[in-house]
Amino acid sequence: MAEEHSSVMVTPAPAVGLKRSGPASTASLRKRVHDYINKEIAAGEEEGAGFITPQKKLLNSIEMVEKIVTSEIKRMQSTPRAKREERETVVKHLVSLR
Repeated sequence: MAEEHSSVMVTPAPAVGLKRSGPASTASLRKRVHDYINKEIAAGEEEGAGFITPQKKLLNSIEMVEKIVTSEIKRMQSTPRAKREERETVVKHLVSLR
């Protein structure tokens, strides 16, 4: 019985504070969004006199993020690899129609 009480259970440390990194393809997108948010915060602090409601700030941020994401998607689709993959899918589709 004494041996039962001498064993110690070790629990894993919580993963709080650890960043989960996403795919490498989204790294530049995350950086651009982060830079934009920091820029907006700095601009908001300088603007002190002109009051913008939180709803308006949110709407502006959503619109800007949408523009950033759209431009990033267009940039990713214009790479030679993306064009080649698109062409391969079209060819596969056409071959399957034969």
